[in-house]
Amino acid sequence: MRLILAILVLLVPLAITPPGAAAFDTKPKAHAVRPKANRAARQPKQRARRNSGFSRSALDRWRRMSPRQRQNALRKLPPDRRRALQQRLNRLEGLSPEQQRKLRQDYDRFQRLSPDRQARFRQMYERFNRLPANRRPMVMNEYRKLRRMPPGERRKRIESKDFQKRFHAGEKQLLEDLSAMTPPQK
Repeated sequence: MRLILAILVLLVPLAITPPGAAAFDTKPKAHAVRPKANRAARQPKQRARRNSGFSRSALDRWRRMSPRQRQNALRKLPPDRRRALQQRLNRLEGLSPEQQRKLRQDYDRFQRLSPDRQARFRQMYERFNRLPANRRPMVMNEYRKLRRMPPGERRKRIESKDFQKRFHAGEKQLLEDLSAMTPPQK
């Protein structure tokens, strides 16, 4: 989870099923009746994914679309959503192949988290984005430092006078929560 914020900024919004989800469908849906046993076996997993707001297949379909199909899909979205999605896509396409590969691995790891854990990471991302823009780099740098520390050292750092002076209550809580949810980086 080295890039959890990058994942949330770049890939997660692409995987959220838009109100006009049909905009991402390239083929008409066949209304085949599936055997009940198969449907029952898939229901818990599908329900968890649906409740989390994620649609892995939407992202995969997007990646397989031609540029023309993507433009058609974008045209079907509301203007604000279209602009935001286009900006995220441009940032994603601007990454090197190695960065894209790492981001995809982290995204896959994020997708394997339980819906509850995904929701907690999303909440922390929202809290991070509500921080004043001038405070975000300092908080992010501290988070990176904490990630490189074993749990005992993290605790000492969080309890240190320097840490307590540098960060406001909300920032301290966010860093502590992120630190508790992510394993040390190797």
